[in-house]
Amino acid sequence: MKKDKLTKGIFHAAYLMGALLIVVETFRRGFAYWGVYATTIIEDYIAGAFLIIAAVLWIKKSPRSRMIMAAAWAYMIAMMTAPFFGHFEAYLRGATILADAPYDAVGAIVIKGLLWLAAVIGLGLTLFIADGNKKTGE
Repeated sequence: MKKDKLTKGIFHAAYLMGALLIVVETFRRGFAYWGVYATTIIEDYIAGAFLIIAAVLWIKKSPRSRMIMAAAWAYMIAMMTAPFFGHFEAYLRGATILADAPYDAVGAIVIKGLLWLAAVIGLGLTLFIADGNKKTGE
């Protein structure tokens, strides 16, 4: 794949994922959730804003954009690790650990796993491009 297409793809993926994290979590939980469990919703907003900021800096070719993009994807990996693997563990044990994450909600497990995997791929591609730039001197 050509570097230009890959670079634009990472920009679009980060921007889209950032917006989706904020919009979907707001739609799913609503603004009233902020007053109940702010700590469980704020992480999605932080990750979304981080990815959007990284995408803007990336497209503007800011000197630190690759480092910030890598950090944004890494934050998303960290944010999704406990929900995905915890929910998957609950499924394997057949025991609900959190009331809002029943162990048999396989669709939720798949979505969490796909989000985690998307972040891993985003980080991998960002690092791949950054490594390629070192070799070419860009």
